[in-house]
Amino acid sequence: MESQSARVRRAFGEASSYVLELADCVADDQWDSPAIGDWTLQELFVHTSRAASTITAYADTSVERTLMSGAEYYVAVLADPAIHDAVAQRTHSQAAEVDQTVPEFLASVFNDAENTLQRIPATAVMGTLGGGITLQDYLPTRVVELVVHGTDIAEVLAGLGVERIPAPPATALRVSLEAMVELSTRRPDVLDPVLLLRSVTGRATLPEGVNLLG
Repeated sequence: MESQSARVRRAFGEASSYVLELADCVADDQWDSPAIGDWTLQELFVHTSRAASTITAYADTSVERTLMSGAEYYVAVLADPAIHDAVAQRTHSQAAEVDQTVPEFLASVFNDAENTLQRIPATAVMGTLGGGITLQDYLPTRVVELVVHGTDIAEVLAGLGVERIPAPPATALRVSLEAMVELSTRRPDVLDPVLLLRSVTGRATLPEGVNLLG
């Protein structure tokens, strides 16, 4: 039977391939199309790449404490009220420095991440901005980022009239949903897990604009 660690690693590989497939759907004259907020489609892809580049960046960073779960990682990072503005500015700056085509850039970032995953164990502690977290707990958050932003990209592509847009891989989608359910138990003030359960069983309705990652 496949272990949970192996399952999540497989999900990460599938989610990376999903984003690469989405990039292949973009025509040369579409990269500057509006995406999320004031980001272009190119900038959205560059931001999405951080789901992989942080694995490489954090793998050898020393830490002082270890977080217990991916949900606690999200809570720690989202506690900074300036996080979203910082992410937006960093994305603008990073995208301006990319000197490859987006598919080439993504392939390089994902390849580096896969090489990192091959050389470190699941129990390795990653030195993230929120503190220390084991790779096996951090990796599901990377799958979430790839899948969620992948669906953002798919929405943009649909609006541009692109046909045959790939769907999120099943395992990666399941890992993402599992992570968000766990996060709801840590952020009940944002989304009560009981309300989540009742909503998906037709007994209630989710509040408009609810965002566990906001």
